[in-house]
Amino acid sequence: MSATQYRMSMTHTNRWIHLGLVLLLAGACLALTACQNKPKRPMRAVDRPIVSRDVHPILSNTIGAQATISGMTPEYVSGYGLVVGLNGTGSSDAPLTVRAMLEDEMLRLGVGDSDGPLANVSPARMIDDRNTAVVLVQAFIPPASPEKTPFDVLVTTLPGTATTSLEGGILYTTRLYRGMPIPGGPTTNALAEARGPIFINPFVDPATDPVTARDGVNRIEGRILGGGRVRQVFRPVINLDNPSHSRALAMTASINARFPQLANRTTVARGLSDENIELNVPRIWRPRMDDFFQIVLHTRVDRAFPEQWARRYAEALVETPELADQLVHCFEAIGEVSLPVLRPLYTHSESAPRRAALTAGARLADPLTRPHLEDIIRDGPAAMRIDAIELLAGLPPDLRINAFLRQLLNNPELDTRIAAYEALLRRAEPRITRIRYNDKFVLDLVPSDYKMIYVTQQGHPRIALFGDLRFNQPVLVSGWDGRLMITTDSDSPRARVFYRDFRRPRSATHEIGHAITEFVDYLVHEPTPEEPMPGLNFSYSQTVGALYEVVRGGGVDAEFVPETDRLALELLREFEGREFEQRPELSPEGAVDRIETPETRDRQIQSDQPEETDEQREERRRRYVRPLAPPPETNNSGGRSPR
Repeated sequence: MSATQYRMSMTHTNRWIHLGLVLLLAGACLALTACQNKPKRPMRAVDRPIVSRDVHPILSNTIGAQATISGMTPEYVSGYGLVVGLNGTGSSDAPLTVRAMLEDEMLRLGVGDSDGPLANVSPARMIDDRNTAVVLVQAFIPPASPEKTPFDVLVTTLPGTATTSLEGGILYTTRLYRGMPIPGGPTTNALAEARGPIFINPFVDPATDPVTARDGVNRIEGRILGGGRVRQVFRPVINLDNPSHSRALAMTASINARFPQLANRTTVARGLSDENIELNVPRIWRPRMDDFFQIVLHTRVDRAFPEQWARRYAEALVETPELADQLVHCFEAIGEVSLPVLRPLYTHSESAPRRAALTAGARLADPLTRPHLEDIIRDGPAAMRIDAIELLAGLPPDLRINAFLRQLLNNPELDTRIAAYEALLRRAEPRITRIRYNDKFVLDLVPSDYKMIYVTQQGHPRIALFGDLRFNQPVLVSGWDGRLMITTDSDSPRARVFYRDFRRPRSATHEIGHAITEFVDYLVHEPTPEEPMPGLNFSYSQTVGALYEVVRGGGVDAEFVPETDRLALELLREFEGREFEQRPELSPEGAVDRIETPETRDRQIQSDQPEETDEQREERRRRYVRPLAPPPETNNSGGRSPR
């Protein structure tokens, strides 16, 4: 082979080699691109453990077996406030942190502004006044309460304070926060606020010197009936044990099928996520909030075949009476469809099924429960009578029910008479006459053979006079160390009332009729240019105290009955068995010991000055007692607009 042919052969071979290398490189690039473009395999989600509750099989498909409700218990709130209008029984004692917080709050409310009723009066000056006192305000907000819902509050002085009595005091607007207050702590939004006149134990003389008194009465604690107002609304939320969109949708549909839409066409249940459902409590259910929550929890997720489930619940009620309370809510959750299977149980031979069936039937407004409930009230066990009266009160309008309840007003049992009176109020009984004394309280006149005076200690202040109450003749009643006197003669149609005010050097004498209603009118009325009739302008607490003195002194033959103090019981349950670390500023020592500053030294020097006269004390007290008008609203985002 010649050299020329050899070179041509090698050139041809190199071309094939070069072409092969190019094709090989191109294939590698395509393979690499394909690998990069290949979709990634999704990461496997972490499996959450399935929550399973141990419930009776008959309750297995209810919402309560698969979820819980947050926000169905009362919310404890508290805050520090200032009581004004005392009669020299207050003090300036307060921890420095509490004092600084109060001064800041008072500045926001307009104290010390250049104009207004408290112009040029500094917060520090108000706190230092002996007619004021720093107090702790506590309350429970009912669950799912809408804005401006009223509630009762408890007012107490701080530990170690020199304040001796809150008698006659008025609480200035006080913001209330969740839990115990923490001065100087992180800023949170106020859930509510409280203000108003303080209701002290009305069964003691308000003029008694609390320092020298030996009657064992607590004068450094009081309450404001309906004095709280809700500012921030918290709606209850259903929390599913196991998140599931389909399950949450089914629960939402089931609840909305049980409860009709609200007046503004807002549904009762609204899904938020796969594990949360928000509840809007209908207005008609707010007086029965506990029942509403229990009905929701005992509603079946699948509401199909309600008649068959009602029969199964009836069978379970007879076979397992220990489930009676839960099955009552199951019947309520199904609704009126349950009535045909409940009615045969109204006369069941066993007590538990019969009582549960009557309870469910009455709550479903079945009028056929009436005769059976009346039988229980007449002849049943004493423990069941009050519950039966409450069930009877909730039945549809029926003149026979009102007539039966009016008969109970003459029952010799005290609790039966009071329960019948409360039931007749619910049914708007026209024979109970109601008199309203502005915003002070209401007076109910109740027809009864038993003479009694019943006074409430929570909610809206209320006095009920049972029977025709009139002053005895002749009689001489002397109360409050002779400052209140009532006299009647055997042959005179008029009674003479004498009263001497312990705050001011004045006295008044007036003649009224023998009816106790006229006596209450005179006590409460405030003379004005439009209505100049004589009156003493008593508060609710003073009126209750005067009536108690009349009964105790034999001025009228009647029984005096105060309502059970439920707020104090709720607070006792809240803290019973719980241990709290007492903060230094609230300890008995910390509440009195203060860091000495030029300002505190000046106050100490002033305290060593001669005691002020009654006229000077009254002038200072009058300076701070002003009508409680809401301050202007503020629109700061995230701020707390005072009211």
